Amino acid sequence: MAPIPFVTRTLAFLAGIGGTLLLLEGALRLLPVLSGTYAADPRDSWPVHTMIPNSQFTYSTGWNLQNIHRGRINNYGYVAPFDYARTDGTGSGIAVFGDSYIEAQMNDYGDTLQGALNDYLKTRRTVLNFGTAGAEMPDYLGIAPLVRRDFSPQWAVFVITMGDFTRGFSNGSRTARRP
Repeated sequence: MAPIPFVTRTLAFLAGIGGTLLLLEGALRLLPVLSGTYAADPRDSWPVHTMIPNSQFTYSTGWNLQNIHRGRINNYGYVAPFDYARTDGTGSGIAVFGDSYIEAQMNDYGDTLQGALNDYLKTRRTVLNFGTAGAEMPDYLGIAPLVRRDFSPQWAVFVITMGDFTRGFSNGSRTARRP
């Protein structure tokens, strides 16, 4: 039996490494790794921070990929299973403003404030989510005129958490200063 030439062994070794890498890539792509939450470029029609419109995302936490949620970023760049439609000034909906608690990638949409709000109302209304992770009071106040212009909601809900005012209106410090 003739020995296998060095070149053939080297090519077989490299092919094995390439095949192993392809199998690992395929397996890792199937895992629910955090993905799809990318910031969108500013748009003239909506000049505030949003995610890339009309995209999908996967949310998971920890090394063992717990709390897996998949969702949709709508046409305005917010987490919602439906697209937002501009109104003609006769809106009847509710706008919900807040930070990551309202953005709520870590929950199913039905478990969020905006997803469950209609369960507590006598009359169903369109509930629009304008939550952005890291947002603070100035962000909520800055986006409100844009929301009024495009959607004319009858009601607004502002979820204000600890530090929204002090961090949002401080002189650059992330903590409140004592006099």
